[in-house]
Amino acid sequence: MRYKMPMVGKVAAVLAVFAAGVAAYSHNQAALAAMQSYYVWEMLAALLLFSIGFAVVGLVILILFLLDRGLYRALAWTGAYTAHAAQRLNRGWVQVEQFGRKQFHRSEQPVER
Repeated sequence: MRYKMPMVGKVAAVLAVFAAGVAAYSHNQAALAAMQSYYVWEMLAALLLFSIGFAVVGLVILILFLLDRGLYRALAWTGAYTAHAAQRLNRGWVQVEQFGRKQFHRSEQPVER
């Protein structure tokens, strides 16, 4: 079985090597190391922004998916009642049509104004 170095030990070793390297660099090399460190920070910032963006897009897609599923279940639940509602609506429409066809008879007496 191989010996695995603990995470704290790895971080300490990396920091020790980095500190020794910074102490050994001349000014030009230190500037190069700083520029590389800046580049790493920029990449980490970009990674963070893209991660947040993808999380927001994923959350919107999840909400739309769950809304679609919920509405589908609601329509399936109300499906049994739609035939009855359509029948009552048709009856009401027929009554409105019949009412519109009626001719109202005027009384023989003139209306006084």
